[in-house]
Parts: sequence; structure tokens; C-alpha cells
Amino acid sequence: MTDSTSTAPAEQPPRRKHSPVHRAEFALARSLERAVSLLPERAADRFGASIGRALHGLGIRRETVDENLRIAFPDKTDEWRENLRLAAYEHLGREAAAMLRLSKLDAQAVIDRTVTDGWDELHDALSL
Repeated sequence: MTDSTSTAPAEQPPRRKHSPVHRAEFALARSLERAVSLLPERAADRFGASIGRALHGLGIRRETVDENLRIAFPDKTDEWRENLRLAAYEHLGREAAAMLRLSKLDAQAVIDRTVTDGWDELHDALSL
């Protein structure tokens, strides 16, 4: 007699093949990761900022960014918000490059690069 509550192992869904576009995107991302991790830090920073400027030029999510800047800074001029928008895209590119570089470091190297201002104050406040 068999137990009617037992279940057969769940079938795995069939593996999908990645589309050529997905494979190309992955290859591009890995190539950028390798290139950025090989660059000196300042060069990687400049490269990241240039990627941010390129994304800005393509207009990716620009309407959303513009709307958010209008909400956050209603008293500022359009020119001021445009400059901030470009700076934000450059910053995003630099941070992306930094994250790619950090992914190649071991845990101790990341710790060694980390500067914590106010850590003692936070520790003291949490121990109350």
C-alpha cells in the first residue's frame, strides 16, 4: 500500500536558452567589469563619469529625473536643475565603476578602503 500524501519530486522547468541580445548584454557587462577593474582608480572614476554622461545624453529616465528635481527644488532655475541632473548621472556612472572595482577585491581590501566618520558616536548612541 502506498501513502497517498507522498509526492513525487517536483519537475524542474525546462532550461531556457538566453536570447542573443541577453548574451550580448552579459558579454558587454562582463567586458566593462574587466576593463574597469584593470584601470587605475582615477581612470576608472573618469570612465564611470563618461558612461554617466553618455546615459544622460541618451535621455534614459530623464523625464523622471527632471520631475523629481522640480519637486525637490521648486525654487531653483531650470539651468541649475539641468546641471544637477548631469552631475547626478556622472555620479551614478562613477559609483557603478566603483562597485565593479570593489567586486574584484577581497573582503579585507574592502574593509581597508572603508572610511567611517561618526562610527564611535553611532556605537555610543546604540549602547544607551
